Amino acid sequence: MINMTQTPKQLSFRMPAEWEKHEATWLAWPHDKNSFENPFEVEDTVVEMINCLHTGEKIKLLVNDEKEEQRAKEKLKNAKIGLNQVVFYRVPNVDAWMRDCGPIFLVNDKTKEKAFVHWEFNAWGIKYDDLLQDKIIPEKLGKFLKLKRFRPGIVLEGGSIDVNGKGMCRVCFLEGWAAEPGGHSITS
Repeated sequence: MINMTQTPKQLSFRMPAEWEKHEATWLAWPHDKNSFENPFEVEDTVVEMINCLHTGEKIKLLVNDEKEEQRAKEKLKNAKIGLNQVVFYRVPNVDAWMRDCGPIFLVNDKTKEKAFVHWEFNAWGIKYDDLLQDKIIPEKLGKFLKLKRFRPGIVLEGGSIDVNGKGMCRVCFLEGWAAEPGGHSITS
């Protein structure tokens, strides 16, 4: 992992649109009983998602440990999903919402180089203390990925934005969110 001091734009990186062809979808195997009343039921939904995706792209799947990895592999094999399309990363995690706490990937169209942004994750305004440990996921993944890392020091749950790949960003803003402790105000 290479920490960058220049901005992504200065180095010709951009955040691709969601609909652009991409290498993989990142997921985390569900296990947290605070997030899911019955994580075992949610596992079946994750298996269905992987089944829909794995024929067209890789799946990069976070698991807590070897035991959880073996459970996931067993469920995927039973669903006849080719494990050659699934890459497992043993990274301690709590919640399954990788879109909110995981890295957002960037591309440089000229060099074809990839990088990622490590946003600050605060578990939705420190609303869920038990999920705060997920803020280290991008750093842990950076050790595996060996990509340039941009860390702007801005709180962002990635699920709250949508980009068009050309510099436009749509932000989801919930009424009253800025008034909550740890929330952020947006002025127009």
